[in-house]
Amino acid sequence: LNEWMAAPTNASTQNKEQAEVPIDEALIKSSSLNLKLDGKKVLMNEYVMDNVSLDANLAANAMAINNFQMSIKESDMKISGNVANAYEYMFNNGTIDGTVNFTSNKFDANQFMTEPEQSSGTEPMSVIPVPKNVRMKIITDIQNLTYTNLQLSNFKGELEVLNEEVSLRNMTTNVLGGKIAMEGLYGTTNISS
Repeated sequence: LNEWMAAPTNASTQNKEQAEVPIDEALIKSSSLNLKLDGKKVLMNEYVMDNVSLDANLAANAMAINNFQMSIKESDMKISGNVANAYEYMFNNGTIDGTVNFTSNKFDANQFMTEPEQSSGTEPMSVIPVPKNVRMKIITDIQNLTYTNLQLSNFKGELEVLNEEVSLRNMTTNVLGGKIAMEGLYGTTNISS
């Protein structure tokens, strides 16, 4: 996908007499598209995605993901679910909404985490803000999860993003010879304090 991403253009080489194209929002909102994609290897930014398969139904303001699966290095992932109100979220400050199922046989979270910059130890930790206008439930079922130096198995539960908070609900996993359950809340509604 990298070759499709727009490169910066020189303003002096652009056609300055481009006709303005009217946008028919009613047409956009009533459009639909069935999407089926298969790719052996897809490059997106620094990630090489192998065996990509997507089966989805798209409308201007909703997407039903019947099946989206791929692998990155040794991690496999499969996603299904529904996402609604994306158009309103992107263009009119609306709330994006949905429920997504995320399953994997083997998932190495370390390959998606960046190394923190070395600091002198005197700088305060920064807060990672939870986006506004997101109402999303992510149901997880990961058979083998690597997170930092931990090997977790049968990692299951729900992440719910709502009101600038992420709730962990009914999370269970096997680790270090035992089983743990966790619930939690991470919120950034009052990020200044």
